[in-house]
Amino acid sequence: MHDKLYGDLKFLVDNWRSRCADADQECIVEFIAKRFEEAGGRIEIHQFSVNHQAKTGNQRDYKNVIASWGPESGPRIIVGAHYDVCCNPGADDNGSGIAGLLDLARKLGKENAGLKHRIDLAAFANEEPPFFGTRDMGSAHFARRIKEEKIKVREMICLEMIGYFSDSPGEHTVINKFRSFGITVPEHGDFIAVCGRPNDRAVEIATALNTEQPGLGFPVIAPRYALPEFELSDHASFWDNGFSAVMLTDTSFIRNPNYHEATDTIDTIDFVTMEKVIDGVFRYITPVIL
Repeated sequence: MHDKLYGDLKFLVDNWRSRCADADQECIVEFIAKRFEEAGGRIEIHQFSVNHQAKTGNQRDYKNVIASWGPESGPRIIVGAHYDVCCNPGADDNGSGIAGLLDLARKLGKENAGLKHRIDLAAFANEEPPFFGTRDMGSAHFARRIKEEKIKVREMICLEMIGYFSDSPGEHTVINKFRSFGITVPEHGDFIAVCGRPNDRAVEIATALNTEQPGLGFPVIAPRYALPEFELSDHASFWDNGFSAVMLTDTSFIRNPNYHEATDTIDTIDFVTMEKVIDGVFRYITPVIL
């Protein structure tokens, strides 16, 4: 049942060195583009340059991989995830997000002829250090470009680590972290936090996840900058440029002990629950795009 999902993630983990910032990332770009194309997506390679003068004395090019379904024009939904790693296997961070995008692509391919609204899937470069929090994140380059082009975006959904779950209590510190802000979260680490600002659509997306599995999606809503953890992925690039965005996450380093470690391997991924997350995202976007 999860063979394609597993196969995609295995390729990403097996080629993790090519996902590092200082590596030749072409094999990863080609792999993602091929999977998108197989699912009927219209492919765009969004290339941008980064000045490495301080480190290497030259400029380097990086690539975001974008695939579109539905009409060419009109408002769009963007679902994005970053493919780079912090020099570790990166199964959860963020191979799980990219594998999720590729699974969404396959689902969209089956509906392509009937789509009335546009959806873009975006695989971003440069989310990890040394680019994190800078204008050279791949998502930052992309969000600035679509703002400059006056493209209408209904919302952006960021898939940031969606594969690590635990049904044991006391294995994560997310409870106290969120409770300190007055947000009650489940006692067990078997949920996805759907993080957004008050006017974003976190509740609606969490509801769609919960239709797939009760308690799977938990909305975490707070004003911008109230929680530092709210800023820690590609959705923030879209907030910076005036777009609505949410982040779906298994709460990353707050819960996953393998974060940025050599132990972030494929055997730590819960494919059954991860697929339900993807199904929930697809359930959410289906009535919008059909």
